[in-house]
Formats: sequence, C-alpha cells, structure tokens
Amino acid sequence: GTGVAGSRPNQLQWPWGILVTVDHDMYVADSNNNRVQKFRVGNSVGVTVAGRGIPTGLSLTIPTDIAFDGNSNLYIA
Repeated sequence: GTGVAGSRPNQLQWPWGILVTVDHDMYVADSNNNRVQKFRVGNSVGVTVAGRGIPTGLSLTIPTDIAFDGNSNLYIA
C-alpha cells in the first residue's frame, strides 16, 4: 500500500478483519471504505471482491470480519 488512508485499490481505511488463505491470498475487511479487498501474494494493489456494488446490488456497511466455509463461500460480518 501507500501508507496513507484512502479508497484507491492500493489503500485501506480502517482495516479490521484480515484473512490469509492457504494460497497466501490476503482478504481485508476495509471498514470505512465498506468493502472487502483481496490482495494476491506479492501485490500491493487490491481487488474489491465485495461491497461498493460488487457483486451487483451488494452493499456493505462497516464490515469488520471475514471467513470462508469448507465450500469457499465468503462470509462477511
């Protein structure tokens, strides 16, 4: 990231929940940006996987935690 809070793909604002998968992908509940970001290993630019209209029609309000079940379904608190 940049070390500066913000909403660009390489910035976070109040990250809470962090999950690292067996593939070393990192998921972050980016609370003040109302989204969940995925960072691939070695990449400082994240991809929004939930919130801010992704998937279409989904909105989040201050997500704080994330988890996957045995079927790779993503759960957001």
